[in-house]
Amino acid sequence: MHIETISPSSKVKISPSINFNNYISSYNQSKEIKKKEELSIDDFFEQYDTYGAEQNYNYSKIELLVESNKKDNYNINNKDNIITKGDKESFIKAFYNYYEDDIEEGIFTQKEVIDKANTRFNEILNNQVNEVGDGSISTIIEVLKNKYNGDYEKVLEALSKMTTINGEALEEYQREINLLTDKYGMTKVAAETLLNQIDEADCTYIATVNAIVDKFKDNPKLFEEKFGYPLYKEDGEPNFNELLIDLYIFENTQDDNSILYYDENNKVHISYLNEDGMLDLDNQVYINNGENDDEHIRSFLQSKDINTTTSFNENNINFIENEFKKGNKISLGIDIDEEIGEALPMKNLSIKEEDNIENLDGSHQVYVTEVNKDTITVSSWGEKYEIKKSDLEQLDFDITSINIEL
Repeated sequence: MHIETISPSSKVKISPSINFNNYISSYNQSKEIKKKEELSIDDFFEQYDTYGAEQNYNYSKIELLVESNKKDNYNINNKDNIITKGDKESFIKAFYNYYEDDIEEGIFTQKEVIDKANTRFNEILNNQVNEVGDGSISTIIEVLKNKYNGDYEKVLEALSKMTTINGEALEEYQREINLLTDKYGMTKVAAETLLNQIDEADCTYIATVNAIVDKFKDNPKLFEEKFGYPLYKEDGEPNFNELLIDLYIFENTQDDNSILYYDENNKVHISYLNEDGMLDLDNQVYINNGENDDEHIRSFLQSKDINTTTSFNENNINFIENEFKKGNKISLGIDIDEEIGEALPMKNLSIKEEDNIENLDGSHQVYVTEVNKDTITVSSWGEKYEIKKSDLEQLDFDITSINIEL
């Protein structure tokens, strides 16, 4: 799936050290009115920083202070690496070396250059904002791993010291590292590998997470009884990421050839990596693949003592309308044939720009949140889109309707 877009930054805010017992009480205090209103799923998603679940860390678009480094020295004309307070000495040395010829020629004194370096460093650290690569935590982690030769403790230390506009996303990242190491028994390195690549989890996981949150949004107490963790985080935002991790680990530990596995001590490990040292995502489970939905989604929810019935159809707008009226949870698997130039215009309602039409030019799954006379509103990677029924009818699409029985 490929959509050409720049996602707005998330504002997730949560302490890295969580008292999980306080989740629901916090939710009751901050979201009492919304819970009682029993909002439609469209209005429900509209309340939050993202419109439904999203790709785990792509949202972070963390605006970072950056400088490149070469063998522990900074090249002050490039901006490829992360700068922290601990890098000040190296930065000043590099700055001094850069102006060494000017000092020899009498253009600047040594003191002037050092003062200029201090001023410039503080300016970068406090004011100048840039992005590292695509801005995702995955990219940041890779940059830091290269910088510190894979020393994970130094990577975490650097993350904690980074000055960011949206440091809350890093706190969420650390929360999930703690979740994977404490709850699932993963090593820190394995947890980091999984989190960095869950960005690329099949979009069907996101649609399924949205369906589950949609069903339980007005009953967080029952959700916690069934799943063992809160539906809402301390800040009142839906706990999308923990549910995504739960679903992903469950689905990818079921077979001997799964990319993850539990050992005899009930700890999760990565089965094998590809030639690039990454998770072999070609072998991940695709949970929303036609009739196989009945097996994968049902087995996950049955593990929580929840029964489901699932219906399928293809290229049928009337089916979407009827199932939505019943209150069932609907996902659309849109099949784009790129070779013949197919694309689906989608109006991005999450951005304010007038030119907000984006062309979906790869196969993708979205979650239906509203069905109107001429359009269907969907959640796609945490953003709100509107699709014209007339445009959708020109393409092939699968429909999955899930009835979650409580």
